[in-house]
Amino acid sequence: MDGGARKRTEICILAAAALENLWEQDPHYGDRLKLFMEALRDISWPMVLLNVPELLAELLGDALERGIEPKLCRSLIRERRLDAPQRRPTAWPWPLKVHVLGGFRLELDANPLNLGAKSPTKALDILRVLAISKDNTCSLETLQDWLWPDLDGDQARAACEQALHRLRRLLGRIDLIVQREGKLRLASDKVWVDLADWDGRLKSVTTANGEAAGLRPEAEALFLAFPGPLFLHERASFWSLAAAEKVRRDLIDLALRIGQRLEATNADESRSIYLRTLDLYPDAGPVCKALIRERLSRRDFEGAVDDYARYERALRAAGEAAPAAELRALVEPYLVRHTR
Repeated sequence: MDGGARKRTEICILAAAALENLWEQDPHYGDRLKLFMEALRDISWPMVLLNVPELLAELLGDALERGIEPKLCRSLIRERRLDAPQRRPTAWPWPLKVHVLGGFRLELDANPLNLGAKSPTKALDILRVLAISKDNTCSLETLQDWLWPDLDGDQARAACEQALHRLRRLLGRIDLIVQREGKLRLASDKVWVDLADWDGRLKSVTTANGEAAGLRPEAEALFLAFPGPLFLHERASFWSLAAAEKVRRDLIDLALRIGQRLEATNADESRSIYLRTLDLYPDAGPVCKALIRERLSRRDFEGAVDDYARYERALRAAGEAAPAAELRALVEPYLVRHTR
């Protein structure tokens, strides 16, 4: 073979080599992927891997996350109308991205959506509910009960329909939210939600029995990338409390596992993990306890007292009870000495 046929064959061989590295978790996968993408750019052959589009999507998703030929990746995804890989990469060109961690915000076609000062609250609440619901799906009846509790059945139904119409008009398309069999759901092939991504990544760094979370390097990277509590700076709604508490509990658990692993090898990094968690959740008692114990193990009594005092102030500001007697007992011998 020669000419175009030879080049196309070489492209397929490069693709096969990259996929082999991917499946075998070969550390040279990134290099193979780069060779494939650069060769594909040079030959400009959009019909590559025509009969296995899901494999092409895997390669393009990984290339996007590594910053390899992003313009070419997006062009191929658009031209071939490829579905996102099952692992749902963050860098995929999702029509809609919904962020609920660290604050609520939306991205339409990779551009921030300005919600403005007079954004339709109930319409966006529908989106918020779907974003935190299992499988991003919620029954219309539940939505109506949660968002319009003071209206009767027909009135709540009409208000929900109106709010859904406003939401679709705000988003500029109707296919992002699917209505079927009395339920609403976010279209999984078009909408990415950071909470679902966080949950998926958390599971990936946890063993099957859940005991080794925090023992892999990926766990610390996941912790450091955490955007913040659910719906940060927004007034809490009763329907979001369970999801917010789960996020809080998961992050605290991850922080404790990582921190305890680091205590023996890198005390400074361990403390930074605990302190960042307390910045996010100042009333996280188990984290404060771990931090104080770490301080005391190094005979940093003054630091332990300062940590306890900060935790006490956080509880007071939140209108909660005083720290547990067990926690106070840890620093009791040093309180008088270091608070004069």
